[in-house]
Amino acid sequence: MTRLAIWGIWHQLSVVYKFFYVLLLGLSLYAVTSIGIILKTGVLLESNQALHKLRIRSRRTRDLIISAVFLFGVVFFQALTEPTYTLDFALTLQNRIILQTFQVHFAYAANVFFLFVVVYLLQAFASRRIDRVELINNGDNK
Repeated sequence: MTRLAIWGIWHQLSVVYKFFYVLLLGLSLYAVTSIGIILKTGVLLESNQALHKLRIRSRRTRDLIISAVFLFGVVFFQALTEPTYTLDFALTLQNRIILQTFQVHFAYAANVFFLFVVVYLLQAFASRRIDRVELINNGDNK
Protein backbone atom coordinates (compact mmCIF):
# COMPACT_ATOMS: atom_id res chain seq x y z
CA MET A 1 0.00 0.00 0.00
CA THR A 2 2.91 2.34 0.68
CA ARG A 3 4.07 2.16 -2.90
CA LEU A 4 0.73 3.60 -4.01
CA ALA A 5 0.85 6.46 -1.51
CA ILE A 6 2.05 9.80 -2.83
CA TRP A 7 5.34 9.60 -0.92
CA GLY A 8 6.00 6.17 -2.45
CA ILE A 9 5.72 7.42 -6.03
CA TRP A 10 6.90 11.02 -5.58
CA HIS A 11 10.33 10.39 -7.14
CA GLN A 12 8.66 8.95 -10.28
CA LEU A 13 6.30 11.88 -10.84
CA SER A 14 6.81 14.54 -13.48
CA VAL A 15 7.35 18.18 -12.56
CA VAL A 16 3.82 19.02 -13.72
CA TYR A 17 2.33 16.36 -11.45
CA LYS A 18 4.39 17.57 -8.50
CA PHE A 19 3.42 21.19 -9.15
CA PHE A 20 -0.27 20.30 -9.40
CA TYR A 21 -0.14 18.24 -6.20
CA VAL A 22 1.48 21.13 -4.29
CA LEU A 23 -1.17 23.44 -5.77
CA LEU A 24 -3.85 20.99 -4.63
CA LEU A 25 -2.38 20.91 -1.14
CA GLY A 26 -2.58 24.71 -1.08
CA LEU A 27 -6.19 24.56 -2.19
CA SER A 28 -6.89 21.97 0.49
CA LEU A 29 -5.32 24.18 3.14
CA TYR A 30 -7.39 27.16 1.93
CA ALA A 31 -10.55 25.04 1.94
CA VAL A 32 -9.91 23.68 5.43
CA THR A 33 -9.23 27.15 6.88
CA SER A 34 -12.24 28.58 5.07
CA ILE A 35 -14.44 25.77 6.34
CA GLY A 36 -13.03 26.26 9.83
CA ILE A 37 -14.02 29.94 9.68
CA ILE A 38 -17.49 28.97 8.48
CA LEU A 39 -17.97 26.46 11.28
CA LYS A 40 -16.52 28.77 13.93
CA THR A 41 -18.52 31.88 13.06
CA GLY A 42 -21.64 30.14 11.84
CA VAL A 43 -22.92 28.91 15.19
CA LEU A 44 -25.80 31.38 15.55
CA LEU A 45 -25.44 34.52 13.54
CA GLU A 46 -27.78 37.38 14.19
CA SER A 47 -27.38 39.30 10.95
CA ASN A 48 -28.27 38.05 7.51
CA GLN A 49 -25.32 39.99 6.11
CA ALA A 50 -22.82 37.89 8.07
CA LEU A 51 -24.63 34.74 6.96
CA HIS A 52 -24.50 35.96 3.37
CA LYS A 53 -20.71 36.45 3.65
CA LEU A 54 -20.36 32.88 4.88
CA ARG A 55 -22.49 31.66 1.99
CA ILE A 56 -20.23 33.51 -0.48
CA ARG A 57 -17.13 31.99 1.16
CA SER A 58 -18.66 28.53 0.88
CA ARG A 59 -19.52 29.07 -2.80
CA ARG A 60 -16.02 30.33 -3.54
CA THR A 61 -14.51 27.25 -1.91
CA ARG A 62 -16.81 24.96 -3.89
CA ASP A 63 -15.94 26.76 -7.13
CA LEU A 64 -12.22 26.39 -6.43
CA ILE A 65 -12.67 22.67 -5.82
CA ILE A 66 -14.58 22.25 -9.08
CA SER A 67 -11.95 24.24 -10.99
CA ALA A 68 -9.21 22.06 -9.52
CA VAL A 69 -11.05 18.92 -10.64
CA PHE A 70 -11.23 20.22 -14.22
CA LEU A 71 -7.58 21.28 -14.14
CA PHE A 72 -6.64 17.83 -12.87
CA GLY A 73 -8.49 16.29 -15.81
CA VAL A 74 -6.46 18.37 -18.25
CA VAL A 75 -3.14 17.59 -16.52
CA PHE A 76 -3.89 13.89 -16.10
CA PHE A 77 -5.13 13.16 -19.60
CA GLN A 78 -2.32 15.18 -21.14
CA ALA A 79 0.21 13.13 -19.17
CA LEU A 80 -1.40 9.83 -20.20
CA THR A 81 0.13 10.22 -23.63
CA GLU A 82 3.66 9.86 -22.16
CA PRO A 83 3.82 6.11 -21.49
CA THR A 84 3.72 5.19 -25.17
CA TYR A 85 6.99 7.01 -25.86
CA THR A 86 9.76 4.54 -25.05
CA LEU A 87 13.25 4.19 -26.43
CA ASP A 88 13.31 0.40 -26.51
CA PHE A 89 12.03 -1.51 -29.51
CA ALA A 90 11.55 -4.90 -27.84
CA LEU A 91 7.80 -5.42 -27.75
CA THR A 92 7.51 -7.32 -24.47
CA LEU A 93 9.83 -5.01 -22.57
CA GLN A 94 8.14 -1.99 -24.09
CA ASN A 95 4.70 -3.20 -22.99
CA ARG A 96 6.02 -3.79 -19.48
CA ILE A 97 7.48 -0.28 -19.30
CA ILE A 98 4.21 1.21 -20.53
CA LEU A 99 2.19 -0.72 -17.93
CA GLN A 100 4.55 0.31 -15.12
CA THR A 101 4.21 3.93 -16.18
CA PHE A 102 0.42 3.64 -16.18
CA GLN A 103 0.62 2.25 -12.65
CA VAL A 104 2.36 5.44 -11.50
CA HIS A 105 -0.24 7.61 -13.25
CA PHE A 106 -3.15 5.74 -11.69
CA ALA A 107 -1.56 5.73 -8.24
CA TYR A 108 -1.16 9.49 -8.56
CA ALA A 109 -4.78 9.85 -9.66
CA ALA A 110 -5.95 7.81 -6.67
CA ASN A 111 -4.05 10.11 -4.29
CA VAL A 112 -5.47 13.22 -5.95
CA PHE A 113 -9.02 11.90 -5.90
CA PHE A 114 -8.67 11.01 -2.22
CA LEU A 115 -7.77 14.64 -1.49
CA PHE A 116 -10.70 15.81 -3.62
CA VAL A 117 -13.13 13.60 -1.71
CA VAL A 118 -11.91 14.82 1.68
CA VAL A 119 -12.06 18.49 0.70
CA TYR A 120 -15.46 18.04 -0.98
CA LEU A 121 -16.94 16.32 2.08
CA LEU A 122 -15.67 19.08 4.35
CA GLN A 123 -17.12 21.73 2.05
CA ALA A 124 -20.46 19.91 1.86
CA PHE A 125 -20.59 19.66 5.65
CA ALA A 126 -19.89 23.39 6.02
CA SER A 127 -22.51 24.24 3.41
CA ARG A 128 -25.12 22.15 5.25
CA ARG A 129 -24.14 23.89 8.46
CA ILE A 130 -24.79 27.29 6.86
CA ASP A 131 -28.17 26.01 5.61
CA ARG A 132 -29.06 24.87 9.12
CA VAL A 133 -28.09 28.21 10.68
CA GLU A 134 -30.06 30.01 7.99
CA LEU A 135 -33.14 27.90 8.76
CA ILE A 136 -32.78 28.57 12.48
CA ASN A 137 -32.42 32.32 11.91
CA ASN A 138 -35.37 32.45 9.50
CA GLY A 139 -37.48 30.45 11.93
CA ASP A 140 -36.75 32.94 14.70
CA ASN A 141 -37.59 35.94 12.49
CA LYS A 142 -41.10 34.71 11.68
